[in-house]
Amino acid sequence: MRKNYQKIAWLLVPVTIFCTTSIAAAHVFLECGICSARKTEKAKKPDKLTFGVDGRIRYSYMDNLAWASYRDGGEDIWDDRIRAGIDYNPSDDIHLQLWGQYADVYDFPGSGWPRYRFEEDPDIYLANIEMKHLFGGPVNLKIGRQRLDYGDFRVIGLCDWANVGPYLWDAAVLSTRFENGFVDIFYGRNYTKDNDTMHGFALNHDHTFDGAGLYSHYQLPKGRPYIAFEPFFLAKWDRDDDYAGNDDLKDYYMGMRSYGRDLLGGFDYDITYVREFGDWGTEDINAFHFYGILGYKFKALPWKPRVSAAYTVSSGDDDPADNTHGRYETAFGVWGAEYGGEYNLFWFKNFKDRQLNLEILPTDELTVELRYHNYKLEEEKGNWRGFRDPSGSLGDDIGDAVEFEARYLLTDHQDVGVLAGVFWPDDYAEDASSGFDDEATWIVIDWHCSFNWKIF
Repeated sequence: MRKNYQKIAWLLVPVTIFCTTSIAAAHVFLECGICSARKTEKAKKPDKLTFGVDGRIRYSYMDNLAWASYRDGGEDIWDDRIRAGIDYNPSDDIHLQLWGQYADVYDFPGSGWPRYRFEEDPDIYLANIEMKHLFGGPVNLKIGRQRLDYGDFRVIGLCDWANVGPYLWDAAVLSTRFENGFVDIFYGRNYTKDNDTMHGFALNHDHTFDGAGLYSHYQLPKGRPYIAFEPFFLAKWDRDDDYAGNDDLKDYYMGMRSYGRDLLGGFDYDITYVREFGDWGTEDINAFHFYGILGYKFKALPWKPRVSAAYTVSSGDDDPADNTHGRYETAFGVWGAEYGGEYNLFWFKNFKDRQLNLEILPTDELTVELRYHNYKLEEEKGNWRGFRDPSGSLGDDIGDAVEFEARYLLTDHQDVGVLAGVFWPDDYAEDASSGFDDEATWIVIDWHCSFNWKIF
């Protein structure tokens, strides 16, 4: 047995025993999965000054699967991250945040892995001021470095699966709240984590895109079914002349998310549709993304099982020479099909996923989930992992995958998780990888903690 498998065995055995004896889960393994809606927080009057710490240690092993690539060989990685800072509320109308972040990585793999996704010297994570009840009404203004998280992070949001993470913003957000919803308008720039900025403290990072948008939320009045609608419009632009014809990017997104909870005694749904248009340099953008899931929870059964079926499709580009950019490009949200695209083969580009899920809650502390995926190309002549079949003769079958995920809440402030999966390639994946046809496997184990202390 190889050394890496020995590591897995020593780590997996105690965690598996632990997870099958009392086990449990409260919040999701990640903050960007299909279960994210289950994470809730109680509203309360904030303390005046608090100090907080959020940390994570994680081990990952991938066999025939590297960072967003399907290839021969096994690689493992240890990474950790700590965030710490203060929240200050000098009055009911002012809120200030100042947080830092440090991330590190050990036994880093070889070529093909972007180190800046995992490693960062101490730097600013959040630094902003929020002014509430402007003009005596329900209007807030938040300025500075901040996270923009909306919906299920599919369109706008920072996926915490990445050790450092994309899409922190230097931005201004104008918000209004009302009884059944909100409207947010923002403008800013999402700052870049790359090889030039991952080492050393910096106040002035480079930025990837300028962005602006409107995101809104409307919920049916109390006494009616729990159904919400979230229309949005987004724009991003880039003047790097790095697009078709060495011209600029002018990218626009219009769409809506709608979801419902506890319908007809146990049903729930979540649907997102996005239409993308604009200019990809000299090409016209014409792309789309759709995600839908329908679930049912058997509340009267032991462990309250929830079954669900989901479908995802993101458009592809069948002809790179037709002056139309048909491949969907993620706006400011999670760019990968699972876990932020960090360790998997499937980004929301020329992509279809038919998915079945089973979730159980053995105790109040444990969540267990089993998922099945069937992956296909949206456009047979489109690109996947840098490979394109102009004839379309290879078909659209990429492969199938099964994933197991469990999360156990140790205390109110600590939790552990395990994720494991297998991917079986189909004809297209085998040809795209020059005949490599072995299954890919992965396992991830992590410990997470989060504490807050009132200073006064």
